Amino acid sequence: MNRLLSFRQLAFSATALTILGLCLTASAASPVPFRGRADVMITGAQEIPPATRVLTAFATGEATHLGRFTRTETVIVDLSNGTFTGKLEFTAANGDQLRADVEGHFTSPTGDSAEGTYVFTGGTGRFRNASGGAEFEITPDGMEFDVTFRGTIQY
Repeated sequence: MNRLLSFRQLAFSATALTILGLCLTASAASPVPFRGRADVMITGAQEIPPATRVLTAFATGEATHLGRFTRTETVIVDLSNGTFTGKLEFTAANGDQLRADVEGHFTSPTGDSAEGTYVFTGGTGRFRNASGGAEFEITPDGMEFDVTFRGTIQY
C-alpha cells in the first residue's frame, strides 16, 4: 500500500513539474508587444572628418514592459548618406536595463526627422536574455525630439 501511494505521489509530482516546465518555456518563448515614446535631447556631438558625427543623447519616456524609463544612446552618423548606427540602453522604473543596437536613416533633408530599427541585445534583471526589436520614428519637437517605437520583445 505504501509503495503504491509513493508511486502515485511520484507520478503526480513528475506530471506537475512537466506541465509547469512547459508553461514556463511557452511563456518565455512568446514575443509580446513592445511600444512607447520618448523625449530625446542631444547632449553631445563630435565631428570626425571627413563626413562622420558622433552624437550622444539622453531621453525620458514610457513604454510597455519598462514603465517610466530613462535612456542613453550613442550613434555614429554618416553625413555623406544620412545613415546612422549605434547603441542605446533603456533603464526601467525598477532599474532593470534593456540594451539595443540602433540602425536608421534621416527622412528629411535637414536631418531632423528619421526612422529605423532597434534590435534588442539583452540587458540586466528581467531583460538579461531579451531579444526582439522595434521600428522607430523621430520627429522634431521644439528643442527636443519625439521618438515613438513599436515592435515585439521576448524575455
